Amino acid sequence: MKKYLPLVILWWNAAGWSQGFILPRPGGGSAELIEHRFTADLEDQVAEIKVTQTFHNPSPRPLEGIYYFPIPQEAIINQFALFVDGKKLAGELLDRDQARALYEDIVRRNIDPALLEYADHRFFRLNLFPLPAHQDRRIELTYSQILPFENGLVRFLYPLHGEMQGGRGAGPALPPRPQFARNEESRAAHDPAHCRQFFSVTLKSQTALGSIYSPSHAIEVHRRSDREAHVAYEGDRRENEADFILYYSRSGDAMGMNLLCHRTGSEPGYFMLLVSPRSSWAEGRIIDKDVVFVLDTSGSMAGEKMEQAKAALTYCLNTLRSRDRFALVTFSSEVRTWRPRWIDAAQGRQEAAAYVRKLEASGGTNIDAALETAFSFKPEAGRSGSVLFITDGLPTVGVQDIKTILAHVQRKPTAQRIFTFGVGYDVNTYLLDKIAETGRAVSDYIAPEENIEEKIGRFFDKVSSPVLTDLQVELAEGRVLDVYPKQLPDLFDDDQLIMVGRYAQAGAAPVVLRGTSGHAQRRFTYQGQFAQKAENDFLPRLWAFRKIAYLVDDMRTHGENAEVRKEIEALSKEYGVLSPYTAFLSQEDEARVLPVVRDRHSSRTKLDAYAFSASAQAPMYAVGAEAVQLSKGLREMKEKKVVDSNEQIRYVGGRAFSLRNGEWVETRYNGEPVLAVKRDSDACLNLLKAYPALGRYLAVADRVLFSWNGRYLRIGETGESERSVESWRLFFK
Repeated sequence: MKKYLPLVILWWNAAGWSQGFILPRPGGGSAELIEHRFTADLEDQVAEIKVTQTFHNPSPRPLEGIYYFPIPQEAIINQFALFVDGKKLAGELLDRDQARALYEDIVRRNIDPALLEYADHRFFRLNLFPLPAHQDRRIELTYSQILPFENGLVRFLYPLHGEMQGGRGAGPALPPRPQFARNEESRAAHDPAHCRQFFSVTLKSQTALGSIYSPSHAIEVHRRSDREAHVAYEGDRRENEADFILYYSRSGDAMGMNLLCHRTGSEPGYFMLLVSPRSSWAEGRIIDKDVVFVLDTSGSMAGEKMEQAKAALTYCLNTLRSRDRFALVTFSSEVRTWRPRWIDAAQGRQEAAAYVRKLEASGGTNIDAALETAFSFKPEAGRSGSVLFITDGLPTVGVQDIKTILAHVQRKPTAQRIFTFGVGYDVNTYLLDKIAETGRAVSDYIAPEENIEEKIGRFFDKVSSPVLTDLQVELAEGRVLDVYPKQLPDLFDDDQLIMVGRYAQAGAAPVVLRGTSGHAQRRFTYQGQFAQKAENDFLPRLWAFRKIAYLVDDMRTHGENAEVRKEIEALSKEYGVLSPYTAFLSQEDEARVLPVVRDRHSSRTKLDAYAFSASAQAPMYAVGAEAVQLSKGLREMKEKKVVDSNEQIRYVGGRAFSLRNGEWVETRYNGEPVLAVKRDSDACLNLLKAYPALGRYLAVADRVLFSWNGRYLRIGETGESERSVESWRLFFK
């Protein structure tokens, strides 16, 4: 009789499929998932999906096995086909009793905790042809489904959670399991190998597409027209193991606005407002620009930095639209202007590019005078005014006092946005950040190993087509609180504004967006619905990331504050948010938030760098690699769109878990009474039968402590082993 190596491909809810993983048989070898692709054609709410996975057998002998497809009881299969190396294979659908027996056998053998999520599934089963030694096998799966639509948004979910295999294959959506696994084989099963992921989604709609957003992956979006777009993601499995989630809206409105909410109890909920201009509307309303380019030509810029900066400036000049105007300012010890007035891009860009090519680096750094000269070019009414400021040093000539320079910046024309770029580590990040903040724009930094031309070019592409400036969002007074960002940026073509916050009251409420488009004032109204109950459990963490960033920035400006620091630590613990400034440490009785992450450029911690720059003695001195990393980290957190996974925190079902004494503990646990339950026992199986939704928490790890209906449970090697389904239901009443 043949012995099989199970290969399981999972569909774990009606919104999509969870892909194949291999469970090694005792003493047997295992295969590796080395490539994973899916293409999805989404038209209105109908999805056609093709999955391709390539497995490799690294062992010297063939591997055989059985495929299992767990299918939820409520799932409706519109179309299903499975191909292995081009051959269509047939299988059988197990009935509920057969599936339950199979599931319980797998759980009792504790092959992997992730399977605990599949407590209420049917199974599709099929025999697997042998996978030859040292060869690959490609598996193709095609299916169709109807996507859910709610509050103006279509949601597409491609689940990867639970996707695990033996050996060094793809790991679960959670980080790798802790190293207290019971044997070497199970330890290996949780060590994900390098697996390339390629996700491609084509969106088509009968009406115009509005917002397109993924909370799980850093996607690239290309809008081909109002009604068609392409979404792509590529990366290594180790970089992101989360379920792929995509939201998109369909609307004929000129400005697409949508609300996503999360609220599960009586506490205030969380919301996200997505704002996206319709492509055809935006194209006809791109605002003409007046741009001042300011380039540092001091001696420290000599060499490759100068050549890259000149190439970046030339690229920006060539990217200007024909109706745009520009001015060119260079500075070292002295300030020079190429022309004393605005120049039309169509007429002057070639001559300006020739001037830029001849620039040479020498002298000191007169930042204050350079800014004053840039502000003398006042943008014309109805045009978008901006300053692109590039420097690699500290102010060494002229006004050098930071407070005075910032006071001068306060007097700039109100319509001018100031985008600052710091090159290298010898820049004052506090100064550049505050210049950009005052200018209602952003700062960025270019590390020595980064290419100046490439980074500034990508940025200028993004901001080259403004469609709405001076944005204001009016939300129902008294309903919302703690909204971020505090200061709204301008909105650009093919761009998206994301606001997050909390709401105290559920119900319908208008959301009003105001802004300026050229000489015209524009007003857009959206009838929002703040949900009484909604499950978008990425929202709390996204909100916490942004709030922590603003709190850290406040301390950076005003100095160390025990009350604010305590709030940062509390938020970090409650929401499981790791930042460049805080990290969880395992303690005997509790998980604390402490500065433990060290920067490769210094023996000090990143939080040490923050404390140094935010100290009462020198709140405006923030120079060096640590300060640059802090500033970049703060901006990333303030603009957070994707909630990352990490190895120190696991976030499941809206709850954060941290590792304490070899056990993954829900972070809000604070010493309450705990009932211990032995994993793989009848008590544990009956707990799952009574409450199948608990599977996601048991899947966190072999040893886990979590709350359910006001009680805390500890699942591990010891504890109660006999308890019936009815007993569990009485226990939680």
